[in-house]
Amino acid sequence: MPGRALLTEWNLDAHDFRAIITIQGSELPRRVAARRSLLFCGARLTDFHGLLVNIDPRTNRFRLWDLDPGSKEGFGARFLDQRHGLVWVTSFGSSVKLVNLVMRSQLSWGLGVVAAGLAVLNDGTVMMPSSGQPSGRLHRLFPRIGRLISWTLPEEQVPFSGVVGRDGSFFFAERRLSRIARFRTKDSVLQEWQLPAGSNPQVISMDRRGRVWFSDANFNDRIGRLDPQRNTLALFVKPGVVTFSVRPVDRVRAGRVVAAADLVSYLDLLYETRVPEAPVRVCQTVLAPVSKSVSPVRSSIGTSTLVISPTERRLLPVDPPNILRYPTPTVAPIDLVEHFGAVYATAGVFDERKGPSRLFRLSPLRQD
Repeated sequence: MPGRALLTEWNLDAHDFRAIITIQGSELPRRVAARRSLLFCGARLTDFHGLLVNIDPRTNRFRLWDLDPGSKEGFGARFLDQRHGLVWVTSFGSSVKLVNLVMRSQLSWGLGVVAAGLAVLNDGTVMMPSSGQPSGRLHRLFPRIGRLISWTLPEEQVPFSGVVGRDGSFFFAERRLSRIARFRTKDSVLQEWQLPAGSNPQVISMDRRGRVWFSDANFNDRIGRLDPQRNTLALFVKPGVVTFSVRPVDRVRAGRVVAAADLVSYLDLLYETRVPEAPVRVCQTVLAPVSKSVSPVRSSIGTSTLVISPTERRLLPVDPPNILRYPTPTVAPIDLVEHFGAVYATAGVFDERKGPSRLFRLSPLRQD
């Protein structure tokens, strides 16, 4: 079983910015970002306004776009998604932005809600869950016509994260109610799969077969995989850890695994062993939409570039059965992504100004 890995660590705090949460492979034009580069959400430490950050791992070159210098919203950029070379970003405040990095400009919609996820649908509209009083809500922004449609969820809950399914529907986690939900935008139907009692699903993702992977941020020692076509649930044991993000991985040298970010300072590679699949109950509700007009504000954005030399070290994993756990002792990883045979992770306390912030790359090594 493979074990040795190379951990690369970039220190962001020393350069007046930090990583917040979402990280993705870049889909930006070559004139803006290098091929094989990545994008992640960040914050400027001087006043904690939002940043978009691009890194070229081959040159250690970081490019930073300041989205709201001097703003009082604070807490940085939180979620991002990309389509056609444009980047959608949410903040810890109540704005959603469409960023054109070629033109160095942005459109900002003040929606009056704090988005707890972001996903761009195939038609260019944007889905977002948000917490609310007394219930959570779903929102769909139609940027071309300046329209926001909202649906109130039927029970008090804290919706979080979000991903577009292969059929164009929107999947998200329902943390308080221990459910995974799918919202069909074409007919406003909400489907909910009930997880085991005490589950606290956080960041969700989808594999190539359309199955939904979710982290369980309670001390439940597990991550889960929901098959929405067969209505079955599989639970994978991860001893002694609290997982925030989980992503299917196909191209790392360790084989076919799932990568996970643990809030006790580990990056994990979990082998997809066969575990029992149990039927899971699904219920269905039709939600009523409410619509209102929204208008964006256009502004320019500044940019800067710097080079950060990383440190590297070889690691051997803590290795329970079917799982490789690699320590990241500086700080706990938050979100992660597979990118050209390695796992990259943002790391830090994503909702506080203090605490270290790093970018990690875990590269499994070939065995001698």
